[in-house]
Amino acid sequence: MSHLQRTCLVLVLDAATITLAVADERVDVHGIGQSKTTPEWNYVITHGMGGMAEGDRFEQLAKAIKSAHPDSNVYLLKWNNDARAKWPWVVARAISSVASAGTKQLRELRVAPQRMTLIGESFGNNVNVGIAAQLGPVARMLALNPANELGGGGRIDLTQHCDLAWAFHSQSAFDTHQPVSLRGVLVQPPR
Repeated sequence: MSHLQRTCLVLVLDAATITLAVADERVDVHGIGQSKTTPEWNYVITHGMGGMAEGDRFEQLAKAIKSAHPDSNVYLLKWNNDARAKWPWVVARAISSVASAGTKQLRELRVAPQRMTLIGESFGNNVNVGIAAQLGPVARMLALNPANELGGGGRIDLTQHCDLAWAFHSQSAFDTHQPVSLRGVLVQPPR
């Protein structure tokens, strides 16, 4: 059995909510707080190169979204094993298989793409584009610091896979300076 076929579905039930997590060795999609069986909305946060750690900015963002939207489900898509490679082109080679594993897990969790916002950082945006391409168009995508295409992930276009897309770019050489959405913001440091 391949590592992508070994999955685990965990259910914790109470009167009004259900908490779901699906994981395999490479990709872990897990909910923040109590998940709703019929959520108002779904948010999926995907990190980029470097991975994710307990209590980091990705988890803080997920908890803030859950606090602001308690009737929504918030998921973290963690792919640390591949994202922590030393070189960006090594990380980039994993994007397609990570997107496929993430898509499979989101389907198992019954996350509706028409009621979903995918939020990515760096190569996490490339993973999210792969997920949206496989699930069908998603409602919204938010790209934070989309990765420079020279890092091996290629150029992404969020508009091909969602109804509304926003991108926030920085001046970093590691971030693309190409448009990836209809609405983009270049964040410049104060002088």
